[in-house]
Amino acid sequence: MATPRSASLQQARSQAAQKAKRAATGGLIEGLERWGYVARGVLYIIMGALALQLAAGSGVKTADPVGALQVIAGEPYGKVLLAAMVVGLAGYSLWGLARGLFDALDKGSDVKGLLQRAGYLVSALSYGALIIPAYQLLMRHASASQQTGNPRDITAQLMSRPDGIALVYLFGLFWVVAGASQILAAITASFMRDLTWSRMSANERRWAKTIGRIGYAARGVVYGLLAVFILQAARTASPQQAQGIDGVLMKLARGPYGQFALGTVAAGLVLFGIYSVLSARWYSIE
Repeated sequence: MATPRSASLQQARSQAAQKAKRAATGGLIEGLERWGYVARGVLYIIMGALALQLAAGSGVKTADPVGALQVIAGEPYGKVLLAAMVVGLAGYSLWGLARGLFDALDKGSDVKGLLQRAGYLVSALSYGALIIPAYQLLMRHASASQQTGNPRDITAQLMSRPDGIALVYLFGLFWVVAGASQILAAITASFMRDLTWSRMSANERRWAKTIGRIGYAARGVVYGLLAVFILQAARTASPQQAQGIDGVLMKLARGPYGQFALGTVAAGLVLFGIYSVLSARWYSIE
């Protein structure tokens, strides 16, 4: 039985958590977090477009987030666009922290909830890491650093440590879970629960479910293939077997029915980007 003192401490912690959640999801911060969905969407739209060019045999070699940032840098008003992307990436990273640390979406503290919140924290770190190459391009460096949490680089770093093979197996299992969760979201349309339906018309809800399902399925395929190559690297003790997103897309292009397979996944990534941009208005941030 809880004592009055422990109950008081629990209540104080709960109130502090609620205050932190409100501070992390209100006012100007909310606007920054919604802009983060736009930035994420732009990255996926460009990545998908680059992958479509790759499927068409146009000679494109890089279809990953850094490649997308390089495309933005080369556009008219590239510095302005990159500055907007830096702000958006910071906003999306902040939103990942709010969801993971302060449970802004009320996922709870059971095993399922903690896994989801851990995923949000990983997302926060991944998109936050992209601020580095975006800033480098903004400062007109000749090229952006690729050290941005690329799974291939992380695999090599893990394998260089004691018990590195076991760590790489765990890293591969993380991507197995991530891929499975994306496929499950595509099948069940569970992502719709996080949208504010009152902001959407019936037609918008139908379109959100359709393009969201296709987009989540495409991400699930990419994440699943990342897992396959990472686990292969662990099995062979060869970090070169691991791939980043660009490597996965190249492998698709060179596999059976390569152009069709890559084109299908690429179109799905574009649709996920569109869904993400629209989520800037629809997503429940409160």
